[in-house]
Amino acid sequence: MRNQAIFINRISDTINGIEINVYELDESNQSMDAVNYLESYLMGKIKAMKMHQDFIVNDVFNVPILEKEYINRINQEIQKVNTPAYSRLNWFDVRRSRVTEFMSQLLLEREYQCTFFKEADKRINLSAYEADKHVSGVDVTGIQEQGEGFKFVLCEVKASKEKRIPCSSANDLLSDISSAYNNGKRVLREIESCYRKWGGDLEKREVKNIREFLNDIFRHSASKRVKLENILFIPFLIRSTPEFIEFKNLEDLRELNLERFIEGDLKGILWAINFDMNRLFNYDKFTN
Repeated sequence: MRNQAIFINRISDTINGIEINVYELDESNQSMDAVNYLESYLMGKIKAMKMHQDFIVNDVFNVPILEKEYINRINQEIQKVNTPAYSRLNWFDVRRSRVTEFMSQLLLEREYQCTFFKEADKRINLSAYEADKHVSGVDVTGIQEQGEGFKFVLCEVKASKEKRIPCSSANDLLSDISSAYNNGKRVLREIESCYRKWGGDLEKREVKNIREFLNDIFRHSASKRVKLENILFIPFLIRSTPEFIEFKNLEDLRELNLERFIEGDLKGILWAINFDMNRLFNYDKFTN
């Protein structure tokens, strides 16, 4: 499969009644296209965020009292902080943490038949005020196709470069996914937000069916059981320490317990990264 990300399912296990899957990106010599595809995929997403774009300062500061020389000086300063060469971010900086959320989308598309809509993507549709802040709400929302039906996907994403297992991010991840499960109003807000933004072409059968599916959840919103039965909860952890694969050490997600998610569908995912994300990117590509 050329020009596609190819994932290898290294571990598939059940912990406390919950399915856990561990993946790696196929980086063999025969599948270097997978790595290249990942880079181009992420570059496209990052460019769409417009975090490293040229500001048209003359439009922003088109005020008669501002002299041209002053506008030029502002422009120079903005370019300094807005150009990746001058503002490199650590791998899991709050802004680049969105990259790991894009990565989760890619794997979920390939391995779990999930669909994500650009117009409902909170990372793509950022305002200037949100550029250096965590996006509110659940990290990743989408739709999973299940035969003739669907499930609404709520995915919380964490990433860690720690060597130890479990990593400190694991507890935060479990806390986030538990909050998403237990907060019915928050779940409905996520569904409503997506419903309003997933306009698309209503003539397309898939889009129409998805909107009808979401509408049906609203009609039964008073029933916690119906609501949760139509949602897939995914705690998604990205680790840059893949050694745990050799020993099948899944302690990162050991605390997941089906009894705490009795009415919902829950699947745990680990993506083991064995390359330096900082070396994956050529920063010049952000602005070209």
